[in-house]
Amino acid sequence: MKEKKTSPFTKILILLFLIYCGLFIAKETGYYDKKIREKVIFTQNKINEFEKDIADGKEVNVISYLPKEEDYSNIYTKTANAVSNKLSSIFSSKVKNVWDFIRSLFIS
Repeated sequence: MKEKKTSPFTKILILLFLIYCGLFIAKETGYYDKKIREKVIFTQNKINEFEKDIADGKEVNVISYLPKEEDYSNIYTKTANAVSNKLSSIFSSKVKNVWDFIRSLFIS
């Protein structure tokens, strides 16, 4: 028997359908709403803590009430960022040089 090859379009279509199903299930089960509710509760708790500290006359620093941001970077992301920044600076300088050349043609 000869195997039937699927086209890249069909593969992409199946992948998009699976992503859609996953997002649909997450929405219908309330996963997204639960995450938003958790953030609201966390924020409300921090607001209550802030108001209590003000009422108690404590010295208040707003930064201490913000959630701590975690750094998920690793060697790969750091390397990718460094390469991206270098390429960006190279392209920016080249575009500036081309723009200066075009401007010199029309403005004397």
